[in-house]
Amino acid sequence: MTSLEADRDANVHIEAFVRDVHKHIFSAHIHSWGATKLYREGCTWLAVPSGHPHFQVGSFGTWEDPAWNAENHVTHREIVFPHPYETPPKVIIWLNHLQFSFEYNERIMVLATDVTRGGFTAHINP
Repeated sequence: MTSLEADRDANVHIEAFVRDVHKHIFSAHIHSWGATKLYREGCTWLAVPSGHPHFQVGSFGTWEDPAWNAENHVTHREIVFPHPYETPPKVIIWLNHLQFSFEYNERIMVLATDVTRGGFTAHINP
């Protein structure tokens, strides 16, 4: 997700995902549920040939982390590449699922640090 505009009178539940991925086409979806009033949302994608030696893709969720409503909840996750690179690569992190309470002015920041040939640390900060 690259942008989001939603009504502040209800909780925000939103997810971006792809389906029906084929060689030259796919279907991108932006889904909201519950009382979410979504006005605008944008997403970005990167097309990479399957098995390309310079690109590795993965994902993780924070469902197993401490309570989502804890104050100043921060997630740090050590990511290990399935195959190490010859030199430290450039890392791109995207969000694909968000749930925010309308009771707070929510902000979120994601970033990668400590990038090495073998992995990096992903941070999700409120």
